[in-house]
Amino acid sequence: MNDALGSTDVDRSIAFARRHHKRLADTIIDFRWGSAFLEEDVPLRYGSNFLWVDGSPDDVTAEELVLEADEILGGAGFKHRIVAIDDPVLSRRLRSGFEAAGWSLTELVTMVLPDPANATRDLRPGVHAREAEYSQTRNLLELLQHTYDPPRSPETVRTLVDYPAKLAAAVGARFFVAESDGVLAAICDLYIDGSEAQIESVNTLPEYRNRGLGTAVMHEAIAAAVAEGVTWIHLYAEANDWPRQWYEKLGFSVVGSYNHFHLYPER
Repeated sequence: MNDALGSTDVDRSIAFARRHHKRLADTIIDFRWGSAFLEEDVPLRYGSNFLWVDGSPDDVTAEELVLEADEILGGAGFKHRIVAIDDPVLSRRLRSGFEAAGWSLTELVTMVLPDPANATRDLRPGVHAREAEYSQTRNLLELLQHTYDPPRSPETVRTLVDYPAKLAAAVGARFFVAESDGVLAAICDLYIDGSEAQIESVNTLPEYRNRGLGTAVMHEAIAAAVAEGVTWIHLYAEANDWPRQWYEKLGFSVVGSYNHFHLYPER
């Protein structure tokens, strides 16, 4: 669906994500209202194992989706539950039903950089980013995992630190890093698919934030994508969190939403 005639930015982001998850999934299970994508080798990476509703069916209820998630995810041995929904109207209709079942909602926005080749590069003096092999990023990834509250179990940390190696092998993920005072402190991922790309997992160690490192890795990833012929770049941000405003300052615009309802155990 790259550069498909008449496709909207939202259409393109959905198609990109579905191609991405199809390449990563060990198993895809169709159900009445969509498909479940399962990566059974990483049960503790919740975002790799979820149900995705197609479009905006008018005959589905939250209760039915909870049962589907129990049957598919529970039947595969997963302890968590996620149902992803692209359509905001459907999300609003189902919200009360999911909440009544004890589930929570994460609201995301889809953001697009309309003209990557002419993106503004507003870098602080002396701040530089570069591409790195996955093996060079492991220590930083582990340090970042230990910044979350509540703390994650050692098994979860290992799973999430190891996972980018799978991304590199399966979808060609590339990694961009920046350092300060000789310490590798910021990172982001880049996924390229034809003339389209996604930037993901932008993060900086807390003690090194507000130094321009995140901006530097973003710009380096954008430049690398443009060098590969990419003309359209998107990412996701939490609807009500500060990175959304930061991405807007970098030139990204909100084009739609992507929400998921979830029930998470401690990990």
